[in-house]
Amino acid sequence: MQRIFPNDDNKSRILLTTRLKYVADYVNCPDFPPHCKSFLTLDDSWNLFTGKLFKKDVCPPLLVEIGKHIVQQCQGLPLSVIVVAGLVGKMDPTYDNWKKVEENLNSFFGTVSERCQSILTLSYNYLPQYLKACFLYVGGFPEDIEINVSELIRLWIAEEFVRGRSNKRLEVVAEEYLQELIDRSLMLASKHGDNGMMRTCKIHDLLCQLCLREAHTENVVHVMNGLEAIDDQRRLIVQFDLEEKEFYPTRHSSGITSITRTFISRPTYFPKRNLSIVSELKLLKVLDVLSIEYDFSCVIPQLVHLRYVAATIEETLSLAKLRNLQTIFLRSLEETELKHPVDIRTMSEMRHVDIRSPLYICNPLEAENNSIGEHPLFLNNLQTLTLHLSPFAVEIIRTPNLKELRILHKAKHSDGLAILDSLSLLEKLEKLHLEAQQTVNQSCCTQSCCTHSSV
Repeated sequence: MQRIFPNDDNKSRILLTTRLKYVADYVNCPDFPPHCKSFLTLDDSWNLFTGKLFKKDVCPPLLVEIGKHIVQQCQGLPLSVIVVAGLVGKMDPTYDNWKKVEENLNSFFGTVSERCQSILTLSYNYLPQYLKACFLYVGGFPEDIEINVSELIRLWIAEEFVRGRSNKRLEVVAEEYLQELIDRSLMLASKHGDNGMMRTCKIHDLLCQLCLREAHTENVVHVMNGLEAIDDQRRLIVQFDLEEKEFYPTRHSSGITSITRTFISRPTYFPKRNLSIVSELKLLKVLDVLSIEYDFSCVIPQLVHLRYVAATIEETLSLAKLRNLQTIFLRSLEETELKHPVDIRTMSEMRHVDIRSPLYICNPLEAENNSIGEHPLFLNNLQTLTLHLSPFAVEIIRTPNLKELRILHKAKHSDGLAILDSLSLLEKLEKLHLEAQQTVNQSCCTQSCCTHSSV
């Protein structure tokens, strides 16, 4: 570190943090001994606990004594205090409920670190069943990254973790799930957009480790961590570049091909010799291989149970049999326009479409021969749409519930910006993005957008 970052007397500092003392001792400099953070005092722990739980209100007198007993069991570790506060915060504030938590905490033994892990596990065990799978699924994301909230929600929905509530959109219910995990201090809100909506979230690395342990036990998610067999894994996630020898099924036909429902690969390199196995995962519901430069044009149409797909393609693919498809992200390997259109007019379950390659989409009006009206509605579940402008783009946006629209315009097609004339039909549109290689007429855009849209 000293060789890479020499002291230039410009007052810059490098701060290394770790929970492991031997790591701190290893990098110890004679002039800068490790600074050991002290644990919270009981008063500080109590203030943190009540601040999280009651905000500016005062703890009810009946709960003060038992509450301090609970806080004392956290042994001054801030993460434990916050997580326990999130746990009891979801209970009715009664003495009996708090007493049960205190008795559970009293049963934990071991070092501060071991007790902390027990506290985190306790908080997980108290989760309602519908939140457990959602929480464990987060363990499939790499540690210490900011998780895109939209991506997480779409995956939760595709995995069928989210159930409808009171006629609410599934996306809204999933946002409520995420907020509940944040309220329990099991996840952290990170970045927010200009509209105040959460854009990214995070998870503490200790909680991420809990996710991985419990997810492996419950067979919710399996994250590959080296040379291993992949049989009998319901959801398989690869987070790093693989060599040829590091990926193999031991019972090719009866194991992975009959069990696996999710295959996600985040690295940029994956042995092409092994990519052929994807086409044999006949029951696959989630396929995310967008980071791999490989043509999946022939693979995707074979996976008729897909709900979520993110991939690169070279040739036009048929989606006719993928009636359950909800989310599709497509990129072309080459910046060339495909010869034939991609037909999505029958995809009634489609919720999110992101096609940033210059692809054509079938003209649904032409396909239906106007048999159900002059301007039939279709894709009623569609929430977000991203695509290149094409002769048929004006028709594909005739969707009643579209909330976000992104049009990529290269000034190539004769209809130009005529697509803006159809925006008045999108009464629920909230966001409009126009990316053009020519100047966009702002007045035209303003006239065409609904009053709730942000341009």
